[in-house]
Amino acid sequence: MKHVIWGVDPGTTVGYAVLDIQGKLLFQGETRHLDVDALVAKIRMFGKPLIIGTDKAKIPGFIQQIAAKTGAKVVRPHEDLSLVKKRAMVGAKSHSSDAVAAAKVAYNNMGPLLQRIIRFAQDQHVQDRLGAILELVIKQGVSRTAALEAVQDRTLAAPVMDRAPTKQDYVKLLGKLAIAKQQKTRLSYELEEAVHELQEAQRKSKPAQRVIMKLPASQKLRKEVTKLKQKNELLAKLAQQNKLVVPIIKNLGTHEVQKVVDKDIIIVQEPSQHSEQGLRLVQDKLIIVQKGWRKANLTMVHAKKVRMQVIDALAFVDKNSLRKALEGNTVLERIITEYKESRA
Repeated sequence: MKHVIWGVDPGTTVGYAVLDIQGKLLFQGETRHLDVDALVAKIRMFGKPLIIGTDKAKIPGFIQQIAAKTGAKVVRPHEDLSLVKKRAMVGAKSHSSDAVAAAKVAYNNMGPLLQRIIRFAQDQHVQDRLGAILELVIKQGVSRTAALEAVQDRTLAAPVMDRAPTKQDYVKLLGKLAIAKQQKTRLSYELEEAVHELQEAQRKSKPAQRVIMKLPASQKLRKEVTKLKQKNELLAKLAQQNKLVVPIIKNLGTHEVQKVVDKDIIIVQEPSQHSEQGLRLVQDKLIIVQKGWRKANLTMVHAKKVRMQVIDALAFVDKNSLRKALEGNTVLERIITEYKESRA
Protein backbone atom coordinates (compact mmCIF):
# COMPACT_ATOMS: atom_id res chain seq x y z
CA MET A 1 0.00 0.00 0.00
CA LYS A 2 1.38 3.40 -0.99
CA HIS A 3 2.19 6.03 1.64
CA VAL A 4 0.19 9.26 1.75
CA ILE A 5 -0.29 12.44 3.77
CA TRP A 6 -3.57 13.10 5.58
CA GLY A 7 -4.98 16.48 6.52
CA VAL A 8 -7.76 16.57 9.13
CA ASP A 9 -10.01 19.38 10.35
CA PRO A 10 -11.83 18.09 13.49
CA GLY A 11 -15.26 19.28 14.60
CA THR A 12 -18.94 18.37 14.43
CA THR A 13 -18.34 18.22 10.70
CA VAL A 14 -14.97 16.58 10.07
CA GLY A 15 -12.98 17.67 7.04
CA TYR A 16 -10.38 15.32 5.57
CA ALA A 17 -7.94 15.35 2.66
CA VAL A 18 -5.31 13.02 1.21
CA LEU A 19 -2.12 14.00 -0.66
CA ASP A 20 0.44 11.66 -2.19
CA ILE A 21 4.09 12.05 -1.16
CA GLN A 22 4.65 14.32 -4.16
CA GLY A 23 2.07 16.77 -2.76
CA LYS A 24 -0.70 15.96 -5.27
CA LEU A 25 -4.28 16.09 -3.93
CA LEU A 26 -5.91 12.66 -4.20
CA PHE A 27 -9.14 13.21 -2.29
CA GLN A 28 -11.01 15.62 -0.05
CA GLY A 29 -14.35 15.48 1.73
CA GLU A 30 -16.31 16.23 4.88
CA THR A 31 -18.84 14.30 6.98
CA ARG A 32 -20.92 15.17 10.06
CA HIS A 33 -20.51 13.25 13.32
CA LEU A 34 -17.57 11.14 12.16
CA ASP A 35 -15.59 9.40 14.92
CA VAL A 36 -11.94 8.37 14.77
CA ASP A 37 -12.56 4.74 13.75
CA ALA A 38 -14.99 5.70 11.00
CA LEU A 39 -12.65 8.36 9.64
CA VAL A 40 -9.64 6.01 9.54
CA ALA A 41 -11.70 3.34 7.78
CA LYS A 42 -13.07 5.88 5.29
CA ILE A 43 -9.80 7.37 4.04
CA ARG A 44 -7.40 4.47 4.64
CA MET A 45 -8.36 3.09 1.22
CA PHE A 46 -6.35 5.90 -0.39
CA GLY A 47 -3.09 4.77 1.23
CA LYS A 48 -1.17 4.23 4.44
CA PRO A 49 -0.81 7.48 6.44
CA LEU A 50 2.83 8.47 6.80
CA ILE A 51 2.14 12.02 8.01
CA ILE A 52 -0.96 13.75 9.41
CA GLY A 53 -1.26 17.52 9.10
CA THR A 54 -3.21 19.96 11.29
CA ASP A 55 -3.72 23.73 10.99
CA LYS A 56 -3.47 24.16 14.78
CA ALA A 57 -0.26 24.86 16.71
CA LYS A 58 -1.61 22.71 19.57
CA ILE A 59 -2.40 19.25 18.24
CA PRO A 60 -6.13 18.48 18.72
CA GLY A 61 -6.99 15.35 20.73
CA PHE A 62 -8.92 13.94 17.75
CA ILE A 63 -5.76 13.99 15.63
CA GLN A 64 -3.68 12.53 18.45
CA GLN A 65 -6.08 9.58 18.53
CA ILE A 66 -5.72 9.07 14.77
CA ALA A 67 -1.93 9.15 15.07
CA ALA A 68 -2.04 6.60 17.90
CA LYS A 69 -4.13 4.23 15.77
CA THR A 70 -2.12 4.57 12.58
CA GLY A 71 1.42 5.29 13.82
CA ALA A 72 1.63 8.35 11.55
CA LYS A 73 3.79 11.39 12.37
CA VAL A 74 1.84 14.56 13.19
CA VAL A 75 3.08 17.84 11.68
CA ARG A 76 1.74 21.17 12.97
CA PRO A 77 2.45 24.83 12.23
CA HIS A 78 4.31 27.02 14.75
CA GLU A 79 1.10 29.07 15.17
CA ASP A 80 -2.53 28.51 14.21
CA LEU A 81 -3.03 28.94 10.47
CA SER A 82 -5.03 32.13 9.93
CA LEU A 83 -8.11 32.30 7.72
CA VAL A 84 -6.23 34.61 5.36
CA LYS A 85 -3.41 32.09 4.91
CA LYS A 86 -5.82 29.21 4.45
CA ARG A 87 -7.82 31.06 1.84
CA ALA A 88 -4.57 31.96 0.03
CA MET A 89 -3.58 28.28 0.04
CA VAL A 90 -6.88 26.62 -0.93
CA GLY A 91 -9.41 29.29 -1.87
CA ALA A 92 -12.97 28.34 -0.88
CA LYS A 93 -13.95 28.17 2.79
CA SER A 94 -15.15 24.73 3.94
CA HIS A 95 -14.15 22.00 6.34
CA SER A 96 -12.66 19.94 3.52
CA SER A 97 -10.64 22.88 2.20
CA ASP A 98 -9.32 23.50 5.73
CA ALA A 99 -8.22 19.84 5.75
CA VAL A 100 -6.45 20.38 2.42
CA ALA A 101 -4.64 23.37 3.96
CA ALA A 102 -3.61 21.20 6.93
CA ALA A 103 -2.26 18.53 4.58
CA LYS A 104 -0.34 21.16 2.62
CA VAL A 105 1.18 22.51 5.83
CA ALA A 106 2.48 18.99 6.50
CA TYR A 107 3.79 18.59 2.96
CA ASN A 108 5.48 22.02 2.91
CA ASN A 109 7.22 21.08 6.16
CA MET A 110 8.23 17.52 5.22
CA GLY A 111 8.29 17.73 1.41
CA PRO A 112 12.01 18.49 1.04
CA LEU A 113 12.91 15.49 3.22
CA LEU A 114 10.47 13.25 1.35
CA GLN A 115 12.04 14.22 -1.98
CA ARG A 116 15.56 13.53 -0.63
CA ILE A 117 14.44 10.08 0.52
CA ILE A 118 12.83 9.34 -2.87
CA ARG A 119 16.00 10.40 -4.74
CA PHE A 120 18.13 8.41 -2.31
CA ALA A 121 16.07 5.25 -3.00
CA GLN A 122 16.39 5.85 -6.74
CA ASP A 123 20.15 6.39 -6.53
CA GLN A 124 20.56 3.21 -4.50
CA HIS A 125 18.22 1.26 -6.83
CA VAL A 126 15.92 0.26 -3.98
CA GLN A 127 12.66 1.86 -5.12
CA ASP A 128 10.89 -1.37 -4.16
CA ARG A 129 11.89 -0.71 -0.53
CA LEU A 130 10.94 2.98 -0.53
CA GLY A 131 7.96 2.38 1.78
CA ALA A 132 10.08 0.71 4.45
CA ILE A 133 12.72 3.44 4.23
CA LEU A 134 10.07 6.17 4.57
CA GLU A 135 8.67 4.43 7.67
CA LEU A 136 12.08 4.32 9.34
CA VAL A 137 13.26 7.82 8.45
CA ILE A 138 9.99 9.75 8.94
CA LYS A 139 8.41 7.86 11.86
CA GLN A 140 11.46 6.48 13.69
CA GLY A 141 14.04 9.20 12.98
CA VAL A 142 16.56 6.71 11.55
CA SER A 143 19.10 8.10 9.06
CA ARG A 144 18.70 7.24 5.38
CA THR A 145 21.90 5.18 5.38
CA ALA A 146 20.89 3.18 8.45
CA ALA A 147 17.40 2.67 7.02
CA LEU A 148 18.89 1.39 3.75
CA GLU A 149 21.07 -1.13 5.59
CA ALA A 150 18.10 -2.26 7.68
CA VAL A 151 15.77 -2.90 4.73
CA GLN A 152 18.42 -4.65 2.66
CA ASP A 153 18.44 -7.44 5.25
CA ARG A 154 15.14 -7.62 7.10
CA THR A 155 15.97 -10.61 9.26
CA LEU A 156 16.19 -9.78 12.95
CA ALA A 157 18.63 -12.41 14.19
CA ALA A 158 21.84 -10.98 15.63
CA PRO A 159 24.86 -11.49 13.33
CA VAL A 160 27.61 -13.94 14.22
CA MET A 161 30.85 -11.96 14.35
CA ASP A 162 34.48 -12.88 14.69
CA ARG A 163 35.24 -9.32 15.77
CA ALA A 164 34.00 -6.76 18.27
CA PRO A 165 30.79 -5.06 17.04
CA THR A 166 31.25 -1.56 15.68
CA LYS A 167 29.01 1.48 15.99
CA GLN A 168 27.77 0.79 12.46
CA ASP A 169 26.67 -2.70 13.54
CA TYR A 170 24.66 -1.17 16.36
CA VAL A 171 23.03 1.35 14.03
CA LYS A 172 22.03 -1.43 11.65
CA LEU A 173 20.50 -3.45 14.48
CA LEU A 174 18.61 -0.40 15.74
CA GLY A 175 17.20 0.06 12.25
CA LYS A 176 15.98 -3.53 12.18
CA LEU A 177 14.45 -3.12 15.63
CA ALA A 178 12.61 -0.02 14.40
CA ILE A 179 10.99 -2.11 11.64
CA ALA A 180 9.72 -4.61 14.21
CA LYS A 181 8.35 -1.84 16.43
CA GLN A 182 6.53 -0.29 13.48
CA GLN A 183 4.86 -3.61 12.70
CA LYS A 184 3.72 -3.97 16.31
CA THR A 185 2.07 -0.52 16.43
CA ARG A 186 -0.49 -1.73 13.90
CA LEU A 187 -1.81 -4.51 16.13
CA SER A 188 -4.19 -2.47 18.30
CA TYR A 189 -5.85 -0.87 15.27
CA GLU A 190 -6.41 -4.25 13.58
CA LEU A 191 -7.89 -5.75 16.75
CA GLU A 192 -10.31 -2.88 17.36
CA GLU A 193 -11.46 -3.04 13.76
CA ALA A 194 -12.10 -6.79 13.98
CA VAL A 195 -13.94 -6.52 17.31
CA HIS A 196 -16.21 -3.85 15.83
CA GLU A 197 -16.99 -6.11 12.86
CA LEU A 198 -17.66 -9.02 15.20
CA GLN A 199 -20.03 -7.02 17.38
CA GLU A 200 -21.91 -5.83 14.31
CA ALA A 201 -22.21 -9.41 13.02
CA GLN A 202 -23.48 -10.62 16.38
CA ARG A 203 -26.06 -7.83 16.57
CA LYS A 204 -27.44 -8.78 13.16
CA SER A 205 -27.41 -12.53 13.76
CA LYS A 206 -29.38 -12.71 17.05
CA PRO A 207 -32.85 -11.82 15.64
CA ALA A 208 -32.36 -14.40 12.89
CA GLN A 209 -31.50 -17.06 15.47
CA ARG A 210 -34.67 -16.29 17.50
CA VAL A 211 -36.87 -16.63 14.42
CA ILE A 212 -35.33 -19.97 13.48
CA MET A 213 -35.79 -21.39 16.97
CA LYS A 214 -39.50 -20.53 16.97
CA LEU A 215 -40.11 -22.48 13.76
CA PRO A 216 -40.72 -26.23 13.76
CA ALA A 217 -37.16 -26.68 12.54
CA SER A 218 -35.53 -30.00 11.91
CA GLN A 219 -32.86 -31.47 14.16
CA LYS A 220 -30.26 -30.48 11.58
CA LEU A 221 -31.29 -26.82 11.63
CA ARG A 222 -31.19 -26.72 15.41
CA LYS A 223 -27.69 -28.17 15.39
CA GLU A 224 -26.60 -25.49 12.93
CA VAL A 225 -28.01 -22.77 15.18
CA THR A 226 -26.18 -24.27 18.16
CA LYS A 227 -22.94 -24.30 16.19
CA LEU A 228 -23.46 -20.65 15.22
CA LYS A 229 -24.01 -19.70 18.86
CA GLN A 230 -20.88 -21.56 19.92
CA LYS A 231 -18.87 -19.92 17.15
CA ASN A 232 -20.06 -16.43 18.16
CA GLU A 233 -19.23 -17.14 21.81
CA LEU A 234 -15.76 -18.36 20.83
CA LEU A 235 -15.17 -15.30 18.62
CA ALA A 236 -16.19 -12.99 21.45
CA LYS A 237 -13.91 -14.83 23.88
CA LEU A 238 -10.94 -14.63 21.50
CA ALA A 239 -11.57 -10.94 20.84
CA GLN A 240 -11.50 -10.25 24.60
CA GLN A 241 -8.11 -11.95 24.86
CA ASN A 242 -6.58 -9.06 22.91
CA LYS A 243 -5.28 -11.25 20.12
CA LEU A 244 -4.32 -10.00 16.69
CA VAL A 245 -7.08 -10.65 14.14
CA VAL A 246 -5.57 -11.49 10.75
CA PRO A 247 -7.47 -12.22 7.50
CA ILE A 248 -6.66 -15.38 5.53
CA ILE A 249 -6.46 -15.46 1.74
CA LYS A 250 -5.90 -18.42 -0.59
CA ASN A 251 -2.93 -17.10 -2.58
CA LEU A 252 -1.10 -13.97 -3.77
CA GLY A 253 -3.08 -13.57 -6.97
CA THR A 254 -4.41 -10.08 -7.72
CA HIS A 255 -8.05 -10.98 -6.96
CA GLU A 256 -7.24 -12.45 -3.54
CA VAL A 257 -4.81 -9.69 -2.52
CA GLN A 258 -7.31 -6.96 -3.38
CA LYS A 259 -9.58 -8.35 -0.63
CA VAL A 260 -6.97 -7.38 1.99
CA VAL A 261 -5.28 -4.40 0.35
CA ASP A 262 -5.99 -2.24 3.44
CA LYS A 263 -4.51 -4.78 5.88
CA ASP A 264 -0.92 -4.66 7.08
CA ILE A 265 -0.67 -8.30 8.20
CA ILE A 266 -2.15 -11.23 6.24
CA ILE A 267 -2.06 -15.03 6.19
CA VAL A 268 -1.58 -16.77 2.83
CA GLN A 269 -2.39 -20.44 2.28
CA GLU A 270 -0.58 -20.94 -1.07
CA PRO A 271 2.02 -18.14 -1.44
CA SER A 272 3.68 -19.82 -4.43
CA GLN A 273 0.52 -19.12 -6.44
CA HIS A 274 0.87 -15.42 -7.27
CA SER A 275 0.74 -12.70 -9.88
CA GLU A 276 3.21 -9.85 -10.39
CA GLN A 277 0.57 -7.28 -9.44
CA GLY A 278 -0.30 -9.30 -6.35
CA LEU A 279 3.35 -9.32 -5.25
CA ARG A 280 3.60 -5.55 -5.72
CA LEU A 281 0.51 -4.99 -3.57
CA VAL A 282 1.97 -6.94 -0.62
CA GLN A 283 5.51 -5.51 -0.61
CA ASP A 284 4.87 -3.46 2.55
CA LYS A 285 2.87 -6.14 4.39
CA LEU A 286 3.88 -8.76 6.94
CA ILE A 287 2.91 -12.14 5.44
CA ILE A 288 2.33 -15.27 7.52
CA VAL A 289 2.67 -18.20 5.11
CA GLN A 290 1.14 -21.63 5.70
CA LYS A 291 3.46 -23.31 3.20
CA GLY A 292 7.18 -22.75 2.81
CA TRP A 293 8.07 -20.23 0.11
CA ARG A 294 10.56 -17.35 -0.10
CA LYS A 295 10.64 -14.10 -2.02
CA ALA A 296 13.59 -11.75 -1.48
CA ASN A 297 11.66 -8.47 -1.26
CA LEU A 298 8.81 -9.71 0.97
CA THR A 299 8.64 -9.94 4.77
CA MET A 300 7.38 -13.40 5.68
CA VAL A 301 6.97 -15.54 8.79
CA HIS A 302 6.04 -19.23 8.65
CA ALA A 303 2.77 -20.11 10.39
CA LYS A 304 4.57 -22.88 12.31
CA LYS A 305 6.38 -20.19 14.32
CA VAL A 306 3.15 -18.44 15.36
CA ARG A 307 0.38 -19.64 17.67
CA MET A 308 -3.07 -18.98 16.23
CA GLN A 309 -6.65 -20.21 16.15
CA VAL A 310 -8.42 -20.22 12.79
CA ILE A 311 -12.15 -19.62 12.43
CA ASP A 312 -13.43 -19.48 8.84
CA ALA A 313 -11.41 -16.81 7.02
CA LEU A 314 -9.96 -15.20 10.17
CA ALA A 315 -7.05 -16.19 12.39
CA PHE A 316 -6.66 -15.03 15.99
CA VAL A 317 -2.89 -14.73 16.34
CA ASP A 318 -1.05 -14.75 19.66
CA LYS A 319 0.89 -11.49 19.85
CA ASN A 320 3.74 -12.87 21.95
CA SER A 321 4.50 -15.68 19.52
CA LEU A 322 4.42 -13.24 16.59
CA ARG A 323 6.69 -10.86 18.48
CA LYS A 324 9.11 -13.71 19.14
CA ALA A 325 9.07 -14.75 15.49
CA LEU A 326 9.86 -11.16 14.46
CA GLU A 327 12.41 -10.24 17.08
CA GLY A 328 14.45 -13.43 17.07
CA ASN A 329 16.14 -14.08 20.40
CA THR A 330 17.46 -12.19 23.43
CA VAL A 331 20.90 -11.72 21.89
CA LEU A 332 19.57 -8.76 19.92
CA GLU A 333 18.10 -7.15 23.05
CA ARG A 334 21.39 -7.60 24.88
CA ILE A 335 23.36 -5.93 22.09
CA ILE A 336 20.92 -3.02 21.96
CA THR A 337 21.14 -2.61 25.76
CA GLU A 338 24.94 -2.62 25.66
CA TYR A 339 24.90 -0.03 22.89
CA LYS A 340 22.58 2.26 24.89
CA GLU A 341 24.78 1.87 27.98
CA SER A 342 27.87 2.77 25.96
CA ARG A 343 26.15 5.99 24.86
CA ALA A 344 25.15 6.96 28.41
